[in-house]
Amino acid sequence: MSATTSLACSRRRYSDRVVLGRTNRVFPSVWHRPLTSPNWEAMIDRLAAGDAPIDISSLPGLWGHRLRDSKAPIVIRVGRELHRTVDANHATDIIQAELIENLSCLGRPFVEIVALSVTKPLEEFQIDGALRALTLAREEGHIGFLALASEGNPLATRGVWQFHDAFELLLVQDQAAFDQLSPLAHQRRVGVVSTGVPGVEPVLLEVAD
Repeated sequence: MSATTSLACSRRRYSDRVVLGRTNRVFPSVWHRPLTSPNWEAMIDRLAAGDAPIDISSLPGLWGHRLRDSKAPIVIRVGRELHRTVDANHATDIIQAELIENLSCLGRPFVEIVALSVTKPLEEFQIDGALRALTLAREEGHIGFLALASEGNPLATRGVWQFHDAFELLLVQDQAAFDQLSPLAHQRRVGVVSTGVPGVEPVLLEVAD
């Protein structure tokens, strides 16, 4: 589970900047994932004024329009229903539709980080279809970096990743996922972003204040 914090204290325990693997880019050590709150508009405006990446996956339709002109890197997640697709073309269509939906919410043609969420084991045709959509979007200039988000059993994520070295970033949500996947991340020089794994930075913090 992601740590939840206020913006005022989100940087106190962390270093300032980290270089993330083969992105060859320096990122802030604290990333943010907004949650709904009575003061969400002011919170989003504060996030938009900074340079920390913002994961809008919880409610892209709500957050997106207020981040249209932000210089902060935006993170979106796609593919949570990928395991339900029936063939490669279906998988491609699902991912393309999710990309279009998120970009429409943001009101711009480019997003800095797109994470493929792995919630359940996937068939090879599902992986191939998803990567086809992501690769095409990247070639067309709609995506900066590709990430892999482990949101279920880390063995399912490893099954996707083992034979498809397409990702510059890995998002892990707990210690078990980190322990299972970090050796491969180190081998492939992939930057790891955690949601509260001790000692692992950048850390993705949920913020609601």
